[in-house]
Amino acid sequence: MKVQKFPVKAEDRAHFYALYFGEKYGLIFGQGDLVMDFDHPGKCRSRLGATYEAYGEPYALAGRETDWEVAEVEVFSVGSGSVSAPALIGPFSP
Repeated sequence: MKVQKFPVKAEDRAHFYALYFGEKYGLIFGQGDLVMDFDHPGKCRSRLGATYEAYGEPYALAGRETDWEVAEVEVFSVGSGSVSAPALIGPFSP
């Protein structure tokens, strides 16, 4: 499995949307680039390009926007100090 890095776009204010928790959908990366709904895994979706670089492949993480199974989630904590900009790393298995 090839691992790719999808950095936050260099556009003004894109980093504000890099990662947040939405009451309705759960964990959201970007403006819908990757939505992880742990209460309803069937509602997870991935479509890169709004906040994270897609490099012409908006479905590179999961192979398609919806209808993929979440097998495992790994979360890293970001603390103070020298930290690089957020990035999504994938792919995920469809």
